[in-house]
Formats: sequence, structure tokens, C-alpha cells
Amino acid sequence: MLSKPHIIGRCHLRTFARIGAAGALAILGLGGLTTFAPSRADAGVLHRIDPAFVRDEVETAGFTFKAESPVLHNPRDPRTAPVFDPAIRGHTDQFVFKFRKPS
Repeated sequence: MLSKPHIIGRCHLRTFARIGAAGALAILGLGGLTTFAPSRADAGVLHRIDPAFVRDEVETAGFTFKAESPVLHNPRDPRTAPVFDPAIRGHTDQFVFKFRKPS
């Protein structure tokens, strides 16, 4: 588990609550550096997040991690530029996670 404070917003908690027992949740995100400490200010600049942070947050909300797909992974993305930067736009490193809500 990460030692960072949890920042699941009320909107996300309501969404999670609407998923039925044994329901699936897929998350696609724009990968940030593993040292990236998420905050609204940082997210507004880079529009990225540490995949480990996302996984920890969703597991803390009660979901079980089931799978990760490398289909959108791009190891050439340095993860330091904003995703809208023309040099990287359309070629960002992204992650895809699948979770299941316990029955």
C-alpha cells in the first residue's frame, strides 16, 4: 500500500457504490512518474497519475485488482511532458486496469 493520503473524491465513491456485487470496473489512465504525488494542481498541468496510486485508491475503495493490459503502454513516453504537448500527444503511455467488486 502507498503511504500517500487517499484522495478518492465523492463523485468516484458514488460511482463505485453504483457498481453491483461482482461487477467489473475498467480504468484507463495516463501514466505519470512513480514519484508523482497527485494533487489537483499537478493533474491540471500534466494530466497524468502514477498507476500504482490509482490501483491503491481503487483497492482501498473495496475492489479487487484482476488484470492489467499493456495494449496502450508506450515505454518511449518519458512521462514528464503534459499529455497535450504536441511532441507526445497521441503517443502517451497509458495504463488499463480491470477490477472486480466483491460479491
